[in-house]
Amino acid sequence: MPEKSPQQSFSSDEAWQLILQTLKSLNDKPALNEHKKTIIAEAVAALKDLTKAEKYPRYAEFLHRTLHDAGGGGVLVCAVALGQTRVVRMRNKERVSLLGKIKENPRIFGDSNITLLVVHHGVPRSMKGAKTDPQLLQQLTIRSQSCWTLLGKVTKRARAESYLQQTVQSSLET
Repeated sequence: MPEKSPQQSFSSDEAWQLILQTLKSLNDKPALNEHKKTIIAEAVAALKDLTKAEKYPRYAEFLHRTLHDAGGGGVLVCAVALGQTRVVRMRNKERVSLLGKIKENPRIFGDSNITLLVVHHGVPRSMKGAKTDPQLLQQLTIRSQSCWTLLGKVTKRARAESYLQQTVQSSLET
């Protein structure tokens, strides 16, 4: 896959591939350079520091959903793979679709090397470790619910299109 700049919008499929590549490289070689350590520290700050979460609500929402669905390993891998800029610049429907893929595959983030990195860098392992202002959490929940509604509509549309294609294909064959 050609390298994209952070300024370009990523599709959920491209972002997912980048996450899988990062996951493989972290499992093979769990050492992190300074840049990746900084990215992880920013992600942890967005989860634990309410002023950071208010400053970057899309990123904080993405990290909170990832933490909820895939734990600290998911947060660490997504932060290293995508970083704040790529997550924020993704279209809302692509970000929601990516969260759906993360939610469907939480176990891939539980490797022992990933868990060691999570502990070493102080990434919260659950929602209890993330500080949340009730008002901010309510705003994130409302936005997440609308995102999941959108994902449901996108999924239903994709299923309908797939069914339609199958129906047309089978009628052409007969």
